[in-house]
Amino acid sequence: MKKIFFTLILSLFAVINTFGTTGYTINGSGSNLTLTITGTGNMPNYDNIAPPWGSYSLYIDSLVIEEGVTSIGNYAFYNYYPKLKSVTIGNSVTSIGTLAFYNCTGLTSLAIPNSVTSIGEQAFCNCAGLKSLTIGNSVTSIGKMAFQSCYGITGTLIIPNSVTSIGYSAFLYCRSLTSLTIGNSVKLIDESAFSGCSGLTGTLIIPNSVTTISNSAFFNCNGLTSLIIGNSVTEIRSNAFSGCSGLTSLSIGNSVKLIYGGAFSGCSGLTGTLIIPNSVTTIGEDAFYNCSLLTSLTIGNSVTSIANSAFSGCKGLTGTLSIPNSVTSIESSAFFNCSSLTLLIIGNSVTEIVGSAFSGCTGLTSLSIGNSVKLIDDGAFSDCSGLTSLTIGNSVTSIGIGAFSGCTNLMEINSKNPIPPKIVPTPTYQTFSDVNKQKCILYVPIGCTNIYRSKPVWTEFFNIKEKDFSSLTAINDVVSDNEISVNITNAGIKINGCNPSDKVSIYSVNGQLIYSSKIGDGFISYPLQNGVYIIQTPKKSLKVIY
Repeated sequence: MKKIFFTLILSLFAVINTFGTTGYTINGSGSNLTLTITGTGNMPNYDNIAPPWGSYSLYIDSLVIEEGVTSIGNYAFYNYYPKLKSVTIGNSVTSIGTLAFYNCTGLTSLAIPNSVTSIGEQAFCNCAGLKSLTIGNSVTSIGKMAFQSCYGITGTLIIPNSVTSIGYSAFLYCRSLTSLTIGNSVKLIDESAFSGCSGLTGTLIIPNSVTTISNSAFFNCNGLTSLIIGNSVTEIRSNAFSGCSGLTSLSIGNSVKLIYGGAFSGCSGLTGTLIIPNSVTTIGEDAFYNCSLLTSLTIGNSVTSIANSAFSGCKGLTGTLSIPNSVTSIESSAFFNCSSLTLLIIGNSVTEIVGSAFSGCTGLTSLSIGNSVKLIDDGAFSDCSGLTSLTIGNSVTSIGIGAFSGCTNLMEINSKNPIPPKIVPTPTYQTFSDVNKQKCILYVPIGCTNIYRSKPVWTEFFNIKEKDFSSLTAINDVVSDNEISVNITNAGIKINGCNPSDKVSIYSVNGQLIYSSKIGDGFISYPLQNGVYIIQTPKKSLKVIY
């Protein structure tokens, strides 16, 4: 077949715009053509029109952007350049436009010169044949999906120190990368930036410049073995490192405040001690779900909430778990099936233990629920079959369905509240289902046997005995618990620490309501016989001797 020789410049096409003039030449023979972009200034954008060299796109295997050209236009070499293998970008180019080289699957090597400052959205997306990538040291931003699905890039990727942001899905599915170095000016690693980079191995260091690691940023990077998060990161967002099952070591920087849902879920290789630093205030839902090889957990003293399933399935945790005093709420299934824990210490600020929070913690043998807790929710400690002793604090007012069901070895319950916590009886799956109520001894405050015997579920316990709990010790003159105080006088009872509109009720020790009214000025002159009474306020219930 007769060869066609391009020995002359086939087009004198030139574009004149406010930034300068650029043109192009095509040289070569047959199906091996070289396209050269010439002139000065910015190339046009081709968002809505085809570039003038488009009719040759199937035959171009080499591209040269000459010195003088300052930008590569949007869509300039979009999609239809299957043979393009070599791209030389001149040192005058400062920006590479949106979708400029999208789907140029034949590219094997790319060097972005030091003159370039920005790489546009999807600029090299789907360049699946690209094996070697060098990013110049003047680039400040890497756009959204810029190198997404560049499956072939191998070896080490160096993000230069000039880069401040790595865009959404910028390197998504670059699964042949083996090593990543992130420059020390990067502040934002955006959503899914390196998600699915399953070939990354060894240690990943998030530098101190980074403040936010966005959703799924390193999702399923399951070849990483060690992760060090710098001291400027304040947020680790949802699923940021989820599925990084190869991680064995994790260090969280001391500026992190928020660990979002699923941030480290499925990091099943993490071993040893996990330290949540004192800067953290929130541990999100599923944050460390199924990190089953962790053996020890230290929770920092600023954490206020532990969300649903945060540590669910961490069955390797052993020994003592201390919930710090800063925590106010432990949510549903937070420590579900942490079956190797043997001792649980709950801080004195927790007010609610929500459904199934510690369900299946079969290694627990003794449990003391502090005086700050008001609600023990449905199934909170269900199937804690190793429990033999349980202490329920004096502020607990309600215990949910199945809260202690399946605690088959429970032999002693200490309930400190003079008013029996409310339990709703149910035909099946009762609060103390499977507890042997014939053998288990229920200890209640002195003088409170009758009131416990009169209440649903509590009455089912055969052995109810009285105990002098130190936290409920009353004296004739004053009872105080730092929230309210009760002064006993010959003229009546004076209650301090409540609002005038608060309701106060007085019960006999057998549960009979004697008096109920708004507290007003706090003085109650209702005639009482000498004896033991329970005073119930919105804040506390106290037992007094009159």
